[in-house]
Amino acid sequence: MSDTLPTLSEVSAEPTRVIGRYRLIQRVGEGAFAEVYFARDEETLAPVAVKVLRDDIDASIREQVRVRFLAEEKITRAIRHPYVVHIRETSPADARPCFLAMDFVAGRPFSQHLARLRQGDGGASKPSRADYLAEVARLGHQVASAMSAAHAQGIVHRDLKPQNVLVCCEHSGQLAEVRIVDFGIAKAPVELFSVTCASSVTRYWTELGTVMGSPPCMAPEQCGAAQGATGKADVFALGVMLFGSVLGVDIEALEQRSVQLTLPDDLETALELRGPLPEAWERLLRAMLERDPEARPDMAEVSLWLQRLSRTDQAFARAVEAWVRHREVPPAGRLARFMELGEQASYLTEDERCFLEQAPRQRLLSLRRALALSATAASLLAVVTVGGGLYFSERADWSSPWASDRAKTEPAASRADSPPVKASDSGELQEMTKRIQELEQARASQLAAADEHQRSLETSRAETAELMTKLASCQSQSGELQRDVTALGKQLEQQRELLARCDAESERLLACRQENAVRSRELAETTQRLQMCAKSLRGTSVPPTGDLELGMSVE
Repeated sequence: MSDTLPTLSEVSAEPTRVIGRYRLIQRVGEGAFAEVYFARDEETLAPVAVKVLRDDIDASIREQVRVRFLAEEKITRAIRHPYVVHIRETSPADARPCFLAMDFVAGRPFSQHLARLRQGDGGASKPSRADYLAEVARLGHQVASAMSAAHAQGIVHRDLKPQNVLVCCEHSGQLAEVRIVDFGIAKAPVELFSVTCASSVTRYWTELGTVMGSPPCMAPEQCGAAQGATGKADVFALGVMLFGSVLGVDIEALEQRSVQLTLPDDLETALELRGPLPEAWERLLRAMLERDPEARPDMAEVSLWLQRLSRTDQAFARAVEAWVRHREVPPAGRLARFMELGEQASYLTEDERCFLEQAPRQRLLSLRRALALSATAASLLAVVTVGGGLYFSERADWSSPWASDRAKTEPAASRADSPPVKASDSGELQEMTKRIQELEQARASQLAAADEHQRSLETSRAETAELMTKLASCQSQSGELQRDVTALGKQLEQQRELLARCDAESERLLACRQENAVRSRELAETTQRLQMCAKSLRGTSVPPTGDLELGMSVE
């Protein structure tokens, strides 16, 4: 898909079709079994993408393709992830043609977006290599986190490739985000497919021996039988996408030529030609591109790895990863610095947000427990064992490592009421309490900003709807103007033909006039001669009778 809505000049001149509540405006993509159109929701006037199943599918696989097509909505709904495209509506099972209506993603394929970024296209300055690798890791982490959620539901994409991962920026000034599309050949639990067809499919709805996927992103195990593919196949595909982006290999061009990469051998060749990568990146790619699926990390591990690579502050990245893996909380001083870093960051992952929200509370609770244990220990130091019983000494002269000289002279009851506290713990508690209050205030400000942003978003949506209405009106007027122009062109041609005939007739009339003028002059001259002859005849004597008759006849 293009990264902007089609303009009037780009819209096909063919008459638009209406399917359900959607008006198809322009075809923007096609596959083996379906076509994708840019369309408009006639009820909300929102731009959408409509995927329409072809009618000319082989009868032997038509039913299977139809069931898979209609199951795509249930598959994406089961994942429920913001980086997976949202499907709005699926046509009824008996409707013809079958269609899916989904959010329209105005973006570029994964590889194209990063290639433009690497070259500094689009008016942006060319990034440094470190910044570029961090951006690749950030977008790759989004793909990995979405696919990790899918794998947790037993769903394997099996066709993860740059064309099915679109990078978009919904609002100007915001960082780009990915949207994963086309779960048409996904491996998923049979419960997500039509119940009426469940008896005719295997548990994961894949025929034995079927090869599914797109070279060169297919994992080696997919080349034998698709039913053996697990989430590790998606890990391999994402590894190919990252390999192409960080080393400048055009994966889309290889797919158009149906070229199958030989990995990890091609990785070695690319490293020799393009130069070495940072050690962490090279280890990640080698792990993801292992030929043995069991040797590859799972997608959740890849997500954490890419999240760490996307941060230039590695101390913060390691702290987040330690918290995600083991719920380890850093000391208060470092945690306060991380919170300041989070407030200044332009982008936070879900793990990083949870860390910054929950780690301070966890640290505060641990401090409170430590203070409670200190109070309990102080009380136990005032207990004296006598015989088989226990009692509190009213005048016991006791001391502790943190007791002051003044505390030694105070009554035991007074000391029991006010157990000693470590100065460092108290200061840390005060600091953390103050920091928590500041965090709550910052959170309230962020919520207010989020509300304002939501209102702005609603306003933008209303403006978009108004613009779509104007677009539809302009398209209608453009069609009418085109028809008027055609009719006027025909009339102009007719007028030109008529003018040519008139010119020819005018020339003929002019020639006739000239000829008439010449003949008029000749007639006038003849008339004059006749008159002169008549006068001369009148002046002569009367001839004899015979001559008289001749003269009269002459006259």
